[in-house]
Amino acid sequence: MKHTKIFSLLVLLLSIFSLSENLLAQKRKPRPPRTISSIAVPKRISPELQRRIDAFNFAWQTIKNNYFDQTFSGLDWDKIKKEYEPPVLKTVSDDQLHDIIQEMINRLERSHFAVIPPEVFQALENAKTEAKAKERQQQANEEETVGEETVGGKKFDLTGYGAKFGIGVDLRLIENRFVITLVDKNSTAEKAGLKTGYIVEKINGVSLAELLGKLEKHYANVRNIKRYLPAQIIEFMLDGEKESFVTLVCLNETGQPTEIIIQREQLKGESISIGQNYPEVFMRFESASLNDEVGFIKFNLFALPTIEKFCRALTELKDKKAIIIDLRGNTGGIIGSMVGLSGMLTEKSIDLGTSIYKVGSENLVGLSKPKNYKGKLVFLVDNQTVSAGEIFAAALQENNRAIIVGEKTAGEALPSVSVELPTGAVLLYPIANYKTRNGTFLEGRGVEPNFVVALDRKSLLDGKDAQLETALRIIKEDKAFPKLLDEPVVLSGKIKPPPPPPPAPRAAIAPKGKVLGEVTILAPPTAKPKETVNKKDEKALQVITDFIGLIGGAEALNKINSYTLSGTVELNVRGSKTELEINIYRQKPDRYAELLSSASIGEIRQIYNGKKSLVQADYGYDRDLPFEADTADIEIFAPLYNLLKKDSFKSLIYQGIFERQSRKVHLVEIVTKDDMTIALAFDVETKLLVSYVRLFYGISFGDYRRVENVMLPFRIERESIMDIKLDEIKLNPAIEAGVFMKKENCFDKVD
Repeated sequence: MKHTKIFSLLVLLLSIFSLSENLLAQKRKPRPPRTISSIAVPKRISPELQRRIDAFNFAWQTIKNNYFDQTFSGLDWDKIKKEYEPPVLKTVSDDQLHDIIQEMINRLERSHFAVIPPEVFQALENAKTEAKAKERQQQANEEETVGEETVGGKKFDLTGYGAKFGIGVDLRLIENRFVITLVDKNSTAEKAGLKTGYIVEKINGVSLAELLGKLEKHYANVRNIKRYLPAQIIEFMLDGEKESFVTLVCLNETGQPTEIIIQREQLKGESISIGQNYPEVFMRFESASLNDEVGFIKFNLFALPTIEKFCRALTELKDKKAIIIDLRGNTGGIIGSMVGLSGMLTEKSIDLGTSIYKVGSENLVGLSKPKNYKGKLVFLVDNQTVSAGEIFAAALQENNRAIIVGEKTAGEALPSVSVELPTGAVLLYPIANYKTRNGTFLEGRGVEPNFVVALDRKSLLDGKDAQLETALRIIKEDKAFPKLLDEPVVLSGKIKPPPPPPPAPRAAIAPKGKVLGEVTILAPPTAKPKETVNKKDEKALQVITDFIGLIGGAEALNKINSYTLSGTVELNVRGSKTELEINIYRQKPDRYAELLSSASIGEIRQIYNGKKSLVQADYGYDRDLPFEADTADIEIFAPLYNLLKKDSFKSLIYQGIFERQSRKVHLVEIVTKDDMTIALAFDVETKLLVSYVRLFYGISFGDYRRVENVMLPFRIERESIMDIKLDEIKLNPAIEAGVFMKKENCFDKVD
């Protein structure tokens, strides 16, 4: 089906971005009170406790429905629910509930399971609100200086809420000591005398050794807690308010404790969004020329801004013999960004691995870009290289495109999504396992470097980065680089669904109790004899005629030569929902475009311009669709226009009155000339078309409004996957031709 091919590609793209993608809150269906399994519950439950019960049930069910490992690590998931229900009933706060849910999902012993409390998001919103308030007050105050304002006699700095302040160092645990492994040039840390190799003993009087001991004791059940402690200590103890001071006690090169007071300063980088259900994260990106032959690129996140920065860096370093890409400390991000990054590093399309879901799988392919670097590549990794960072490194390594130097990566590489709980917390959960092109599962294993090099304190004290120096040596010797694999890459990128069920007989198009669109029989029609198949019922014709007349008539509809639609779309992807902006453009006879966009993923474009059909995304996904499409068949209002072609139908059969979502509908069955069966549902009361269902494709219409002299739906739902809410419809506007053309990104330009 053309519809299915078109819209499933959009869903495919969104699922590619699922590792840390923007995902809105699930809409919660009304729940009856006291629904917690079969255990005894109090007769009276407070609204707060009921909310916590709902949140627990919702989290458990979401994982049951969407978690890729249906063996649940050998656990009985139903039994686990019963085990945790009694503690849930005893909770007196949302924090207690979140701890219970976290403990429950920790039992699965997988990465990318977490409960993020709402306080995290509230703090972010408060910071945004404060920054905006200061901006408004600054604009109204003519006496204040640029960048500052006075409120009640106090000066406030107007640096954006996205700024981050720290001292400019990085830490790693080496032999159970927190060792400085990086000091930013010209940072306050460097000016204060901090050096790599120094051991940080205390921060503001807090002993890190004692802290480590307590955490290991009290949080022994938290997966890989020691691995994340260096980053957490930087985030919550070394970073802080602007121009504030932090006091460190360090062991220097002689082993003597030294107290150093350092002022925090604004760090280089920017806060970016990786999703609506995630706090903003601080992104750092740097590139440099290490010598005449070697360039250097380092970034800590996989996200949309990384693509543009990476592309500009490659332009500057294009003449280098080799480039070192430093992924140490890279915390992952949006998996789809690997498509664009890898495409700029290869002359051939390469297999980036496979995500294996509860049902089906999908292959991720790096398509070579017009701008691509052809020199040698060395990646630096360590045990702080996580998630998308691991997948990227493994993919380039197994395609013989890059050599990996450093320490084994974290082994936490599961594509994941998130969903909001009734308490306002966000549940992060994995929806797939990841397998490399060679069949290696990275979860729990990590990426093994080609050259294993560990950081040691002695080298750091000497000012040496052993991993970076090894990379430079390998490049200079020029002996270890393999030839890029010549094996063909399958470019389908398709989700592999289970085999479809056999088609139901036509008489069963509305079986009692269940049908696509939640239609149930109210008044079953009299059985039609076979000879009526090629006939057209008067009742069916009348229902369709009434609808066409109600929305403005055939003449008015046919006078619409172009339209633009704008609004939002909520995509339901494996249990989570993400909201995007949507813009749709139609220009008869043969041009049609749908554009989805958000701050974190940029644009996804699906275009038909009379000459070719394509899907394109700012992340680097770019594919010509392997089929020709008649835009009259695939435009969003095609079901409405198709009803103007009654003479082209082989048969029109009135099936009777049914119930759909608690409303009565007329059900009309159409058989097309190519023997395709279509079921149409028209609201009995309003006479409007509310549902159009054909094999493997369904679309619902609602919220009809008058636009000029026609009525059109402002609410459109496709296959229970795309819920579109339109804000504006313009009829017969002039549309720029560029809308229907392929967009040129940085990686499409050859410098």
